[in-house]
Amino acid sequence: MYDTTNSGLPSRYAYDVAIDSSGNKWIPGLRGVAMFDDKRDEWTVYDATSANGLSGRYYDVEVDASGIVWASGDTPPVKFDGTRWTRPADTTLEYRLARANLAARLAIDGRGNTWAAIDGCMARIDSASTVVYYRTWPPSGKGISCVVVDAESNPWVATAGGVARYDPDLTSQKRNAAVADAASSRENVRFRAVTDNGAALSIGYHAGDRSGMAVRIYDVRGRLVQTLTGGVAGQSGGTVDWNKKDWRGRPVSPGTYVIRLCTRASTVARTISVVR
Repeated sequence: MYDTTNSGLPSRYAYDVAIDSSGNKWIPGLRGVAMFDDKRDEWTVYDATSANGLSGRYYDVEVDASGIVWASGDTPPVKFDGTRWTRPADTTLEYRLARANLAARLAIDGRGNTWAAIDGCMARIDSASTVVYYRTWPPSGKGISCVVVDAESNPWVATAGGVARYDPDLTSQKRNAAVADAASSRENVRFRAVTDNGAALSIGYHAGDRSGMAVRIYDVRGRLVQTLTGGVAGQSGGTVDWNKKDWRGRPVSPGTYVIRLCTRASTVARTISVVR
């Protein structure tokens, strides 16, 4: 048992433990983050009194695939690259955290993104420390207790109001379905013919404004299968081909899929069947 009397722990409150590829144990607490090298039996403490230290309480710690250590608590998420602690320069995220006065919960997906679940919202931080801020999620209420990421890199969050799964490429299936007709008439975005050519599906579309346009394929469970861009474009539309493979290059199974034509302003959808 390690506590403040026989170790380098800065406080007796330890909220989490993460282990890096070298076997070091990272422990967040009330006064910063401690690292224990049990091979050398040495403690390193990062708190307000240490050089390049941390101030405030830290409740969660994660280590990504490149060895970067992430910590979060009463302040915005920070990362340690082996030399110094830094945080993404995002005043919106910092303001939201300070206003909520609740700790962010962290998870790291298989694509190197760090997901910070905060009271009433989600932030995604990529390897370049770019922050993408989802202000309308999670929908299940306040009081986030944990966040984990599944095999498809979709975050799952447990809250005081229930459990929610977030697909970052599919913001709201119900909302998109409800406004599809209105968006189509307002933005003049619609599908043309979708033709099965055997090895591929040729997807025709009409879009008055193609800025930020993408064609996304989902399975019936709402999981992203493939994102298509480019294709042959005309003045107000074009075609794009889908080779019936997922984003990993694997052939998809026969069945029903959802095609979503997405622009900056709206999204329209239709179902298609894949046969072999």
